[in-house]
Amino acid sequence: MRELGPLSGWRCARSATYVYDPRRERADSTLLAQPPEEVITQAFPGVEIEKVEANLRGGDTVVWTRVAIAADGLDLDESRVYVLSPGRLQAIAPDKAIICNSHLADWHIVAEHALS
Repeated sequence: MRELGPLSGWRCARSATYVYDPRRERADSTLLAQPPEEVITQAFPGVEIEKVEANLRGGDTVVWTRVAIAADGLDLDESRVYVLSPGRLQAIAPDKAIICNSHLADWHIVAEHALS
């Protein structure tokens, strides 16, 4: 908690995964120095980010999205999941045991999956 502050430190110690809905809340800027959804919205304009699940132990992060598409006169929603990996992170390791990673940034898309 000393390194991250009370709220971010509590999130780090409480769970391996930090989950938030960017439609309703902002990312914890101590845990995520750069919100991963920014990479997705820059690469795929018009996509709606529904949920972000950041793995604070390993760093890989899953971004749940939805995009409206028009096909054959129909308006359809397509759900996709993107897996991102941080290019930069800081390990929080008092007593040499890593509790979590923080300040995740420089995201790279490593996988994309369509959901039916």
